[in-house]
Amino acid sequence: MSSQGDGDRTVASNRRARHEYEILETVEAGLVLRGTEVKALRAGLVNFKDAYATVRNDSRLTGKVAERGLTLIPLRIYFKQGRAKLEIGLARGKKLHDKRSTLREREVRREMDRAARGARRGQW
Repeated sequence: MSSQGDGDRTVASNRRARHEYEILETVEAGLVLRGTEVKALRAGLVNFKDAYATVRNDSRLTGKVAERGLTLIPLRIYFKQGRAKLEIGLARGKKLHDKRSTLREREVRREMDRAARGARRGQW
């Protein structure tokens, strides 16, 4: 019996990918690790900076990746039932104005949440 249990244990997540890309679809893929790679992964020594992915036997992704402007981005690495898994996202790059609008929407949502919390506490 494994010490992790049956739940997912996230080792690393690519936060920058969600900022710079619009994620259209996600896929779970298994990782083939050898030797010290498993030990490094369990220690959390992961770098997404130069990461890439290729499609081998998945016809639904092959056609989409060939489309202009779409790419595969690693989103997070995690252990599921003792096995290393990678969540891959089919993504389209965001323009600068898209990034700014995302930040603006997030800030508006935070302001609304703060106001709602304050109203519940009677601080209006």
